[in-house]
Amino acid sequence: MKILVISDIHVGLKTSKKDVFVKYFANRLSSYDEIILNGDIVQGNYPEVFSDGVDFFKLLSSYKGSIRYILGNHDDDGGGKQLSFEDFKSKILNKLFTRPIVVHQNVYEKQIGNNKFVFCHGHTFGSGDTTFSVMAARVFSYTQKVLGSKFNFLFNAIDKAERCISNAKNKVLKGAEDYYNSSIYSSSSKTKHYIMVCGHSHELDSYTSNTFNYFNDGQWLRDTVTFIEIELVDDFNLVIKLNKLNISNLNVKEQIFTYTLNME
Repeated sequence: MKILVISDIHVGLKTSKKDVFVKYFANRLSSYDEIILNGDIVQGNYPEVFSDGVDFFKLLSSYKGSIRYILGNHDDDGGGKQLSFEDFKSKILNKLFTRPIVVHQNVYEKQIGNNKFVFCHGHTFGSGDTTFSVMAARVFSYTQKVLGSKFNFLFNAIDKAERCISNAKNKVLKGAEDYYNSSIYSSSSKTKHYIMVCGHSHELDSYTSNTFNYFNDGQWLRDTVTFIEIELVDDFNLVIKLNKLNISNLNVKEQIFTYTLNME
């Protein structure tokens, strides 16, 4: 079993590295048993989503395994008005995908042996928008449409500044810990490891302890993009790989975490 997890590719923005995804994974997707799209895959109901994302969604639609789509805070942006969950599925996803996928409004939970995985975007974990972050997001989107891709360095600087000032990285981690502490699985004797995988912060990240483990799959907007792979290598060992992909040469650097499973 092998799972691919990505988030924050923001198809519809000029800085989206969806073309890099297509180039790198074109001959690799078939090696995965499941793909988890962990939020902010599209920049809402913008016309650019449908025009710029053709090759990206064509590749995903050709994939034969399971696809799970988890809602982020930008996915259901209806141009300043938030779409309902049903409208998001009918007006956006059903037009982008030519195959069935499973859509989750908040979280996707998966049990592997005695390890509990929880996948969610993370924007609901108290990382609410500050005045600056709201303004930065609007400037980010507007300047992209007006200035185009020649000013990607400016867009990346705005994105990094917004994430730093809003403290998204630490807020998502803190929210994940709170979610774990309030979960029945935190005290369950059947769960050896509780593993949460989030996005939203745009930073590849990890935190591990005896029982609670947190990973963030990062983003697809900058010169180095990131993704997570989860692989059951045998009956007793589960590997989680945090990957950094250089978009200029498509070289990958891995950080590997290994978990022992009890499959009973």
